[in-house]
Amino acid sequence: MALGRSWGARAASDWLPLVALVACSSTEQANGSNVVQAVGGQSGSSSTEPVLEPEAARGGASGAAQASAGGATRAGAGGATQAGAGGADPEQCPWGDQLEHDTPFGHGTSLRICALSGPTDTLRFALTTPDQPAAGGYIIVSVRNVKHTIRADAEITPAGDSRKLDIPSQGNGLGDDLDTWFAAQARSQFFIDVANVFASPSIQPGDVTLSATFVPVPDSFEPNDTRAEAKPIALGTPIQAYAFNGYGQLGGVQPNAWYDRFKITLAAGTPTITLNGAPTDFPLSVSLDDPKMLSFTATGSTLATGAVTVTPAQPIAAGDYFIVVNPSDNDVDAFGPGSSPPDYATMPYSLTVTE
Repeated sequence: MALGRSWGARAASDWLPLVALVACSSTEQANGSNVVQAVGGQSGSSSTEPVLEPEAARGGASGAAQASAGGATRAGAGGATQAGAGGADPEQCPWGDQLEHDTPFGHGTSLRICALSGPTDTLRFALTTPDQPAAGGYIIVSVRNVKHTIRADAEITPAGDSRKLDIPSQGNGLGDDLDTWFAAQARSQFFIDVANVFASPSIQPGDVTLSATFVPVPDSFEPNDTRAEAKPIALGTPIQAYAFNGYGQLGGVQPNAWYDRFKITLAAGTPTITLNGAPTDFPLSVSLDDPKMLSFTATGSTLATGAVTVTPAQPIAAGDYFIVVNPSDNDVDAFGPGSSPPDYATMPYSLTVTE
């Protein structure tokens, strides 16, 4: 996994809570599973990362949430909303629910965004992904209402890592909107740094608005990255899963997390494994794993066709076997500019085993 440049360490006093942005939707279906608090500016605190607060802590802040919501303006998937400061504790992000809405890629959640103030040349924001699904999902960050003197640049840093994702995300010109996407693990935290491409003028609060939409990847077989987590599948029954992995609480994308492992009981003979539906520009490899872990009994890649069928060269003994699906290319960047993730994040592959 290729990751981008590192960012310089700053003292805790450099990142102070400023104001929160809350992206809402027309469905107004409350999720509320995660609450983010910015602690960088609290007296005596040495942490600069947002932290998760327990559900019980929300009760004492309900008044602040209601007061803050009164100053908010509803926004769509591409827009953003700036919450009113009246009622919000200046030492933390206002309490509020994550709301669901429809997106071009399916049902998504508008993530609550905390704004942290820092050096005069950067606006820093923080967000947290939902607890579910286990597979995680992808986030589309939208920068809108850019001031006419600003050419916006956005950089993403997983909170558990010191390296930014090397996304070339800049507006085309002064005042232009900006979108970027990245893959994310469940229950993970990220920083979003927004700056002016040019040294002058320095970006200021109010020069942009921000929204972040989380779209889940509905892979019911996750987690299945290891043999111990391998999920059983039935002979002759097609299953659908995703070749997907994201950044988050483990820092960079973990290579083994791209692997999908399934367990199946086979009779003696020559089974056939068929994988199709893979993106033509994202080939997948599928292998029948020797139960003794000595070698692959059969293996093949979808290459540019999006499909492959593999059969052992020799008959196999009856027993339990593992099937492994993984990207053929080991170097995958799970991020990019724009609001359209690649097909592997939005399209499942199909796997069938027959005898």
